Amino acid sequence: MRYEKLKQLEDLEAFFLNSRISFDTSSNSNPTASWKAALHWAFVANEQKYPDECLRALSSASGLLPELLSMGDPLTSRQEVMRHIDIAQTVSDAVVACVEQSNYVLAIELLEQGLATTFQQLLQLKAPADMLPQADANQLQLLSSQLYSGTSKNPGLTASERQTLLKDIRKRPGFEYFLHPKPYKALCGASQNGPVVILNSHSAHCDAIIILNPTSDPIHIPLPDVYLESLKSHRDILKEVIHGRGIIMREQEFARLDYSREAC
Repeated sequence: MRYEKLKQLEDLEAFFLNSRISFDTSSNSNPTASWKAALHWAFVANEQKYPDECLRALSSASGLLPELLSMGDPLTSRQEVMRHIDIAQTVSDAVVACVEQSNYVLAIELLEQGLATTFQQLLQLKAPADMLPQADANQLQLLSSQLYSGTSKNPGLTASERQTLLKDIRKRPGFEYFLHPKPYKALCGASQNGPVVILNSHSAHCDAIIILNPTSDPIHIPLPDVYLESLKSHRDILKEVIHGRGIIMREQEFARLDYSREAC
C-alpha cells in the first residue's frame, strides 16, 4: 500500500474509499476474495486507528458469511469452506472492536451472524437455499455457480439476474433476511421470555452483553478478571468430564458426520 511508504493521509483515505467501492462491486461475484479483502481493510483501519472504518469493514465481512457457506453446496464443499475461514476468531475480533467503540447493537448482530452461520453447518448441515422452493433453489445455485466458478459468459448480467432473484426471494414472508445478517430489532425478540446473556472471549478482554427485554438497549458488562487462557483450561477440563461420561459433544458429532458422509 502506498501509504506505508509515503505516509500521506490522502493515500490512506484513498485506500479506504477503494476498499469500500471494491467490496460493493465485487462481493456478489467473488465472496472468498471479498472476505479476505474486507479482513485486510479492517486490519489496516485498526492499525491506523480508524475505528469507524474498522467496524464497517468487519461488518461487511460478517455479511458475507451466508454467501460463503452457500457457495459450498453440497455438504463436503461447505465444510471445506469452513476449514479455510476462521469464523470464530474474526467474529471475536469484531465484537472486541464493537465493544471498544460502545457499539453493542452491532456486536450482537455480528455475534449472531457468526454463531448462526456456524451452528447451521454443525447442526442442521443445510445450506440456506435448502429452504427455498426447488425451482428457486436450482436457479440460485446455477447463477451462483456460474459466478463463483468464472464460467459465466456475461458475469455482469449473471450477477444482475442473481440479485433480482434474491430481491424477489426477500419479499416473501420469512425470507426477509435471506443471505443477509439479521438486525438487532429482529434479534432482541429472543429475550421475550427472559434476559439473554452473550459472552465473548478474546485475548484483549472478555465481555458480557445482556439483552433484558425486546425493547431495551443492550447492556455491556466487562469481565476484567476472566482471561482467555483460563477459559481454555476450563473448557479442556469440561471436555474430559463429558468424554468420560460418554456424551458426544457438538464438535465430535460434526466430525463424525463429516467422516461418514465422505465415506459414502
